[in-house]
Amino acid sequence: MWEHAMNVGRFLTVTFASAALVLGGAVALSPAIAGPSALRADAAVGAVATAAIPAVPGQLRVTAASDYSGNAAAAGVLTRVGAIAPDLHLALGDLSYGATGAEQAWCDFVTSRTGSGFPFELVAGNHESNGLNGNINDFSACLPNQLPGAIGSYGRQYYVDVPEVNPLVRFVFISPGLPFSDGVWDYSAGSARYNWTAAAIDGARAASIPWVVAGMHTPCISMGIYGCEAGTPITNLLLSKKVDLILNGHEHQYQRSKQLATAAGCIGLQPAAYNPSCVRDSDNTLDKGAGSVISTVGTGGMELRNVNAADAEAPYFAAYSGLNANPSHGLLDLRFTSTSLNAAFVATDGGFTDAFSIAPAGTNPPPAASFTATPTSGTVPLTVNFTDTSTGPPTAWAWDFGDSGTATTQNPAHTYSIAGTYTARLTATNAGGSTSSTRTITVNPAVPGAPVTSFTATPTSGTVPLTVNFTDTSTGSPTSWAWDFGDGGTATTQNPAHTYSIAGTYTARLTATNTGGSTSSTRTITVNPAGTSPGITVRGSTTTSTATATTTVALAAPAGRTAGDVLIASFTADWNPTVAVPAGWIAIVNGLSINSSSSAGARVFAYYRVVGPSDPATYTWTLSTAVKWGGGMTAYAGVNNTTPLDSSLATAVDTTYRASSIAVGSVTTATNGAMLIGGLGFDSSNPAATPPTGWTERWEAAGGQIAEQADRVQATAGASGTAAWTFSTAKAVGAWRTALKPAS
Repeated sequence: MWEHAMNVGRFLTVTFASAALVLGGAVALSPAIAGPSALRADAAVGAVATAAIPAVPGQLRVTAASDYSGNAAAAGVLTRVGAIAPDLHLALGDLSYGATGAEQAWCDFVTSRTGSGFPFELVAGNHESNGLNGNINDFSACLPNQLPGAIGSYGRQYYVDVPEVNPLVRFVFISPGLPFSDGVWDYSAGSARYNWTAAAIDGARAASIPWVVAGMHTPCISMGIYGCEAGTPITNLLLSKKVDLILNGHEHQYQRSKQLATAAGCIGLQPAAYNPSCVRDSDNTLDKGAGSVISTVGTGGMELRNVNAADAEAPYFAAYSGLNANPSHGLLDLRFTSTSLNAAFVATDGGFTDAFSIAPAGTNPPPAASFTATPTSGTVPLTVNFTDTSTGPPTAWAWDFGDSGTATTQNPAHTYSIAGTYTARLTATNAGGSTSSTRTITVNPAVPGAPVTSFTATPTSGTVPLTVNFTDTSTGSPTSWAWDFGDGGTATTQNPAHTYSIAGTYTARLTATNTGGSTSSTRTITVNPAGTSPGITVRGSTTTSTATATTTVALAAPAGRTAGDVLIASFTADWNPTVAVPAGWIAIVNGLSINSSSSAGARVFAYYRVVGPSDPATYTWTLSTAVKWGGGMTAYAGVNNTTPLDSSLATAVDTTYRASSIAVGSVTTATNGAMLIGGLGFDSSNPAATPPTGWTERWEAAGGQIAEQADRVQATAGASGTAAWTFSTAKAVGAWRTALKPAS
């Protein structure tokens, strides 16, 4: 008999005793616990879901992904998990990519999309195993185990049979190659953790559990950037025991191996080499018990990476997707019965697909039922088009629309005539059996439509003080009006007048409301300093980007530009290229570095040009290295085309990859009515930027590398004050600003 004390999360200490390795019975699970105790069953009781698992008796539906973050792509993946509503989801590590201490915020980000109490089962990745981007203990506390009968150390090393009684699957979670506070966990041959894993698999086989699935963060074979971080001993143990499915992440891509096993001529996988004797089957219909399928699902939201099709290990893979190969975020959708496993990659952006099935040799597995419904919500009467997307394939379809309506055609339409929430169910059948899938249809009571807001403003520009008459022209019979004149003034009458007493550019907004809701409309009001001309105006803008590496930046001229106008062009280029400045262009910023190198970071460029009498329709810059980029151009009229700039340059850079805003220092203008201009670039292709208060965004490149440009008139010469941009997602960023001088 021995005793061991351990820390649970941050606060709770649990002491337990054990005489031997426990692999059966009803011993419960602890939260993520470090140290040798993770090799034994723990005594602390984890949370347990109250919903029945599985929802459909005899069937189990599971989704899986890894490498999430808190960005829009991750939100899309988690929202799809919530829409599918599987029995449980496997989160295979690298969770928030956020700050340590902010774990609860990410847990809330998950549960707001999947539902509180949903079995969102964790295993650590390298970003939370030792506090790099949070701690697995704290993630395990706010996304606790929801499955009864789990054995081991939740979030690190544990196994669980699902369902608890007459299980279909044993899920075995391990953490090879990960650094924890007590060091990198050892899964070498004969080690305690290696033996624990072997016993967990053998216990499932002895209990006649139909399926064994292993989950861990690090892969061993890959077409990505990592080597065999899991280690060959534990990987080859899983293959030698013919674990049905091995799930992992770490690589920011999707890759699914052929069915692999140790056999004559193959004593195990070796890194950076391909041995055809290790392949048991290379198609998508596989025999149960013949070997293992390894699936990397690092598509949970983080920016995708390239797949190396020339990698020495590439012949092991039957399907793959990455930044350079049909890029798609998404999840792996798994459906188990006692005799079949049907798996499909579900893309939440992009168009990649993959599917495979495992069943006893010589059998016909049942189909994997799935379908789409368009729309899934609306007002009564609501006609919904149902489209079968099952794989298998099915030979018969039984639809139950949830309101007593049924159909047996493959792709029916159904009209809901009474408001309510309905569960539409498809049961797909073939000679191997049947499976079901459901979707929720929400039918709202009929309501009058919200008004379509519009208004006129007369005049829309002039000198200070400027009185503007606003006239509501909305349709749809609004019953109330809320005006925001953009300078702090408001009104609730239908047709107000408002006087602007300070020069500037303002956005006037009307929100019109009736019982059906509200909509808004805006207009721009330009108030010039007293005694000045309208000054600098914007002719137009263009923007473009490319996610394909190229050495040419090509930006189209804005519509309406004329000779004498001043063009401001800026772009962000990946990595660290230099630029040959074209004739006629003058650099404002010529390579502002955002942690740039030959394989990382980005650079920001900005230039100006006075339009000549025969300028081209497209302007080009030549990069020293082929990279992806994003940029745009704005044409300004009324600029002094002899001395276009009216201030010095100010720049700012944040390379922490954690900034959600950046402030660029003040510039001092020399002329009344100068146009403050500025922009930024991200070392990323996805976050959106919001310009400083009072500024107007002229364009934002939506792909390649993010670039953005905005401006604001400064009525009176002098110090401008700092200008702060904010972003939707934390990234590394570089920003610049200066001013244009008005024509005399």
